[in-house]
Amino acid sequence: MKSIIFDLDGTLADTSRDLLEAANATLKIRGFGKPLHYQQDVLTAFKGGRSMLKVGLKKAGASSENDWIDIEGYQSFLQEYEQHLSVNTALYTGVAETLDLLLSEGWRLGVCTNKPEKLARMLLKDLGILTRFASLIGADTLPKKKPHPEPLLRAITEAGSIRSRSLLIGDTITDVKSAQAANIPVILVGFGPQGSIAQSLQADATLESYFDLPHLAENLINTGFS
Repeated sequence: MKSIIFDLDGTLADTSRDLLEAANATLKIRGFGKPLHYQQDVLTAFKGGRSMLKVGLKKAGASSENDWIDIEGYQSFLQEYEQHLSVNTALYTGVAETLDLLLSEGWRLGVCTNKPEKLARMLLKDLGILTRFASLIGADTLPKKKPHPEPLLRAITEAGSIRSRSLLIGDTITDVKSAQAANIPVILVGFGPQGSIAQSLQADATLESYFDLPHLAENLINTGFS
């Protein structure tokens, strides 16, 4: 069966505000105030918790604290984020309706994200779309994470499909590299915080509206990727 695998952050929903708030809360507990600002640091949100904390420490003039990030800081960030997972997060326009249409047309759907699996599952449930997906692979589900191809290929398999009948929807260069490593086509969303750079990342197509996805995906599958 044909399948579409989705990234989560920045692809299905804009999670950047809640991610930045969790990083700021972590830094505030450490005594560094709230150095991250949405307008300035929104793209940092999609590089992961450790990157946000590192940028925040630098902005607070506390780069010497970097050793704290890897274990204690990151775990504190995850705890803060879990407690406020979907305060400011919402699905992009048309996501739920498009997922239902794709399912009705015979697509198998999955998620492959670099968010920890527990948090990804919680967020998808909060957003009301968890049951649409036949597979969910997070950053800690397997020993490897994107851009290594293994998580993406596992998401395809667990969704009940095969590589040659699948494609990835994402929003970053990590998604492009993951799809290229797995030798499947990749579509990047042309909206959201990273939408302005989608055209420059060498994806196979750019998605300007979720309502265009069924037609676009069918065309890509039929071009004969193998």
